[in-house]
Amino acid sequence: MNAIQRILILLPAAVMLWVGMPVTVGAASTVNEKSAVAEGNNRFAVELYAKLKESRGNLFFSPFSISSALVLAYAGARGETAAEMGELFHFGPDRPGFHRDFGAMVKAMNAGGKKKGYELAIANGLWMARGFGLKKDYLNLVKKDYGAGIKELNFAKDSESARKTINDWVAKHTNQKIKDLLPPGLPSGGTKVVLTNAVYFKGEWALKFKKDRTKDLPFTTLDGKHIDVPTMCRTASFNYLEEDSLKVLELPYTGQELSMVILLPKKADGLKELEKNLSYESLQSLLGKGASQEVAVCLPRFKMKSKFMLADTLAAMGMKQSLSAPPADFSGMNGRKDLFISQVVHEGFVDVNEEGTEAAAATGVTVKAAMSMTSAEFKADHPFLFLIRDRRSGSILFMGRVEDPTAK
Repeated sequence: MNAIQRILILLPAAVMLWVGMPVTVGAASTVNEKSAVAEGNNRFAVELYAKLKESRGNLFFSPFSISSALVLAYAGARGETAAEMGELFHFGPDRPGFHRDFGAMVKAMNAGGKKKGYELAIANGLWMARGFGLKKDYLNLVKKDYGAGIKELNFAKDSESARKTINDWVAKHTNQKIKDLLPPGLPSGGTKVVLTNAVYFKGEWALKFKKDRTKDLPFTTLDGKHIDVPTMCRTASFNYLEEDSLKVLELPYTGQELSMVILLPKKADGLKELEKNLSYESLQSLLGKGASQEVAVCLPRFKMKSKFMLADTLAAMGMKQSLSAPPADFSGMNGRKDLFISQVVHEGFVDVNEEGTEAAAATGVTVKAAMSMTSAEFKADHPFLFLIRDRRSGSILFMGRVEDPTAK
């Protein structure tokens, strides 16, 4: 994976899960319960970033997409397997309304863009082996609460055709940005279920950058190298925060419901220290402190893709039982304890330019049988961390890191 493929960001994405053989259910929603769902997603986002940041270079992924795919598996998990997944993804204690609340938050996100001038589309799919029986209450749950389309595929006799069908679905729901999520060999003949989630986002800046003001400016990489990169500049009022070692800028998209938040260390080599001290609590504190102020902004244009095989990463984070058969228990899917998650694949794409942002991502999990007072300056001319979030729920949709804007 090259440097640009390792950027971390919060943008549209797609997630996919393979289920070989063995996920819980949902009641009335309250604002507090939906906030708890968003908080859980954001805690997982920061914790996953802490694992993925170990490989240097640009980084990009959608924690929301990964959670959204795995929550479909969680709906069929039971016993210790459900407890393990609930703890890792911060789904909270098992309660009847959880899946309804999670699904309601997704439906609200899908509905918002049509009215406010941006595109945000989140889709779920369930693909099961031909002739493989899943429990009616499980299928009803993922269809009702998560709007998942359900289709049978012949994994055993024509896994390559099944792979193409699923990849085509992902491509369609990510506006052709993620075309080959599943690599050759996935799904395999032993795959029983594939769970997919796709997220696509395209939004224009509420205050666009003028192309005639974009020019090559120096950018200092993490290793101290100086490179010239196309940099967008404009001065306007934005939510802004400046602390001893950090500057935080929020750039809203049209409609004001989604925004990009950039965390820029004051020191050119300050990214590692920022990442070291990053936690859910510290991030929430930063997001709540900014105030509107005139800011002279310079931001490099960047475009990147990344792909991860996440099974080992999630196992290291605590999801061990779900990846082994036995003791994995996904009996909520089919009534038996013979299913386990075999792999989790995630791919993301993001393009940030003068007009706005376009992003997409996909994740697959296979389960088998067995400054100045008047004008502050925000010059992103060295490595920084950024994210895209839904301002209504507070959910982090994507998270990213830029070390070299020119890396491909």
